[in-house]
Parts: sequence; structure tokens; C-alpha cells
Amino acid sequence: MAVNSTSGAGSSSIAQIDVAAIVDQLMKIENKPLDQINKKIEKQTTVISDLGVIKSKMSAFADSLSAFESASSYNTTKATSNSPETIAVTSSNGAKSGNYTLSVTALAQAKQYVKDGISSKTAPIASPISINISRETANVTFGNLDPGETIILGGRKFTAGSGGASADVVRSAFIEDINSTSGSVESGAYSGSFLGAITNWEVSNEDPDGEALNDNELRFVSKKSGNVSNLQNSGTGEATISTDYSSTKSYSSASSSLPVNDISSLVRWVNSLGENISASLIAEDVAENSWTLMIQSAESGLSNDFEITGYTFNPALERSAEDAAFSINGIALTRSTNSINDAIEGLNIDLYNTTIGESTVLVQVRNDSADFSKVVENLVASYNDLIATHKSMTANSLTTSTPGTFASDPSTLSFINEVKARFSKGIYYGTDYANQYSLSSLGINMQLDGSLKFDKATFSTAVNNGLQNILRNGVSIGYQENLGGASSTLNDFLNNYLKPGGYFRDLLTSQTQTSWTLLDQQENIQSRLDSIRQRYITQYSALNALLYQLSSTSNALGSALDALNNQNQN
Repeated sequence: MAVNSTSGAGSSSIAQIDVAAIVDQLMKIENKPLDQINKKIEKQTTVISDLGVIKSKMSAFADSLSAFESASSYNTTKATSNSPETIAVTSSNGAKSGNYTLSVTALAQAKQYVKDGISSKTAPIASPISINISRETANVTFGNLDPGETIILGGRKFTAGSGGASADVVRSAFIEDINSTSGSVESGAYSGSFLGAITNWEVSNEDPDGEALNDNELRFVSKKSGNVSNLQNSGTGEATISTDYSSTKSYSSASSSLPVNDISSLVRWVNSLGENISASLIAEDVAENSWTLMIQSAESGLSNDFEITGYTFNPALERSAEDAAFSINGIALTRSTNSINDAIEGLNIDLYNTTIGESTVLVQVRNDSADFSKVVENLVASYNDLIATHKSMTANSLTTSTPGTFASDPSTLSFINEVKARFSKGIYYGTDYANQYSLSSLGINMQLDGSLKFDKATFSTAVNNGLQNILRNGVSIGYQENLGGASSTLNDFLNNYLKPGGYFRDLLTSQTQTSWTLLDQQENIQSRLDSIRQRYITQYSALNALLYQLSSTSNALGSALDALNNQNQN
């Protein structure tokens, strides 16, 4: 017991106990259960954290495995042109290998009017101006529809009823109540229903001269230029569509809210039309003493053509609207733009110049293994990362001086062994995955330490021997028949563990519950220890007070005796 003595002036020493020191010593023994629970909580926190790490590694591996097994990862091709200054090409997924000879007889260009040498931005315009804008018209001829057959024109879909639909019923669905987005039409035994609004088109049962069309004909007139691709039949019904550009619409000063009486007003008026046409004034000198007026279509091609009457432009600077004219392997084609992506699937073609005479440009599309080799490398890297993490977390004292979190409970991560076993089965492909391809054949080699190594030389050889054609049809790793006739792949296995409600969620829930239980125990122990500490403090403080009283009494008696002795001696 720690006892101190204190003395004051004219008094003897008084005995006291160091209560704090005594209580601290006693609590070291009492705190042992708390120390043990704190260690368990610390370990449990590490377990939960490491489970999150292993789940993250497993998820990354699952993503790289999905990319490896996806057919789209291998539809990579490389396109080249032997004259890129004339025709440039790039390929995307879906492009097929092949050789193509192209020639260009005309480039697409936009319509352009230019007037230079204008003295002022407010130069007057004497006569009315008219802009005649090309409009696409389509004469559509269709036949009777059988029950359930459909026709889609201009965005509206018509479906024949149970008795079928005559051409007259079909036409009625497109010209009656044109603003309606749904309805039905009946005529005797024939019937049908329609959905969707007619968009960007005007529909008529008369020709441009006002004459009635036949019962199986309609005329569509585009409300805007470059619109023909939006008019199409997309169903089982028969429809023949022929398109021309004879329809025009005129704008003039009389029909505009902006008076066209000078050049600046003309520019504002053109830009206010809401058409695919723009106008601008360009200063020819710094002093702005001379101006150039330019009016042009915003896009190239005949479908964006227009004409201006009532104003004189410089013929030498005028440019007519033209479609691109070119051929692929002798097949003549036209497009409204010089950037073409719908002629050969997966191939983007950019026309820059015309070819001379009968000369052609050779375009080659080849399989490109450079990109998809990264898919294989990512698979190897994510697998190695997962296996190395698992190895570190399950290492025991026999193999390392710093055992892993799960050294004493490796069964928690035993599913990684299943991952390794399934991965080693290799690649399965073809109908019902009847064919097998070993991983080593494409350059993935298993090392003695369980990691993988990517051999690029072997991979290149496999590519030359047709590996890409196998992979681009879709493959699976770790395919196997399960009990009951069901089958699964390594990807299925991973997803079952990673999905909501899967193994990891249950495992993390269980471990979190254990952590909460330990925290509850910690709180209870701490509460009990607080009571014990307070009891010790109370007890030893009382003892200290008693000692103080006894010591004070002893000192008083001693002083009295000393005084008595001194009196007797005197």
C-alpha cells in the first residue's frame, strides 16, 4: 500500500495514502478482460476491411473476365487507305475484313451565294428577295395489308385489324386527323389502328397540281431539308417509295416580319427563317469600307439545295449544291456528305479529293490484335492481383513472419481455390461450348507460385492461326456441367458470390454482426470497470480520511504528552 507522510509547521507528520496510484495498479488487473475484447474488436475490424479488399479484387477480376469473354472485345479491325489524302478510312467494331477499291467522281458540297464589293452594311436592296428551298417529296404506293401486318411512314405506325386493311383504309389512317397520335379506321370488313404522330412531313392524297391520287397512293412533302431518311416503311406491309426534289417553298420580304430593305436586314431575315441556311456579312478591309455577303446552306448535298431570286450575286463565286458521287468495288453510290458511315458496315469513309480518270484507291480492313491483347493482359493482371491478395491474407507462421488475417481461418476464403480450379479448365466455345482451347495456347501460362504469365510471342502465333475468329464469337472460361444437368461458367460462379444477396453480403453481414456483439461486450465491460474504479476510489479515499484522523489524533496526543513532560521537568 502506498502511504505518504506530510508535515506542516509546528506539527508532526500526517500519514496519507496515494489513492490514484493504488487504484491505477488495481485497475491494471481488472482491465485484462477489456484488453482482450479490444484486441478482438481490432482483429474483427481488420477482417471486415480485408473482406472488402478481397471482394474488390474479385470484382475487378470478374470485370476483366467479362471483357475477355465478350465477343465485342475482339471485333477490332484496322482500316488503311493507300491514298489517305484522297480517301481516309477508320474502322469500328463490326467491320469485316476485306479489300475494297474506291473511286470518287464528285465531292459533296453546300450551296453558296456570294456578293462582294458591297459599299456598306446598310446598302439598300431595291427588289423583293425570294429564297426557294428544296423540299423532298415522296410518292408512296402500298398494297392491302393482311391481319396484323404493319406499315410505318413518317413516324406513324399502322397495324391492320383482324380482317386486314385495304389500301384506302391505310391511306385514311395517314391523312385523317393528321395531328392525332392514336386512333382507328374502319371501312366494312377492313380495319386497323395507328400510333405515333406524323413528324416533319405533310401528307396529301393529291398531286402537286391538285389532282386526286389513287386509293393506294399518298404524297409526303418534307417540312425540312435532308429529311428523306425519316420516311420509311418499317414493317411487313408493302410500300414502294420514290423521292424527288421538285417541291419548293418561297420566302420574300412580303411574308417576313423583318423588312428587307438593306443588306443587314437581309442577313437577319435569312437567319430568322429557321431553315438549314445561314447568312453573314464579312468585312473585306480593316476600315470596313467594303463588305462581302455570303449565304450558304449549313450542310452539303442536293437535299439541302436552295435558290435565291431578286438579288444579283457574283456568278464566279457561286457554288452549287452537290451530292458526293463515288463507287465501291464498281458499285455507284451517292451521299449528301463527304463523311460516310453507312456504305460498308463498321467502316467510316471520308472523301477529300476526286480520283483521276480510272484510278482507284485501295482500302483494306484487317483484324487488329493490338487492342484486344490488352484485354488478355488485363485478365492476367487482375487474376494475379486476386491470387496474390489471397495468398497474403491466408499466409501462416510456417511460411511468413507476418501471418495474414485469415491464417487461422483459411476456409473463409476457400472459394478462391474454386476460382483457380475453374480458371485452369481453359476456354470453351462453339455450340453448347463443345470445343475447348487451352489458356497456354493463347499465351497464358501458369507459374509454380500460382500466378500467370503472358507470353506475347505465343499470343501472336495464336492470332495468326485464327484466335480472333474464335474469340469474336464469344467464349467462356471454366465451363462445367453441374449436378442435375445444369451448367455454369467461372463468370457465373463469380457473379453468384458478388451479387446482392450472395456469399459476400452474407459473410460481411455475419462479420459485422460479430463486430457489433464485441462492441456490446466492450461497452458492458467498460461500464463494469467504471463501477469498480469508482468503488476503489471511494474505499481508499475513506481509508485515507481515516488514516488522516488517526494520524492527527496521534500527533495531538504526542504534543500533549510532550507538553506534560516539559511541565513536570520544570
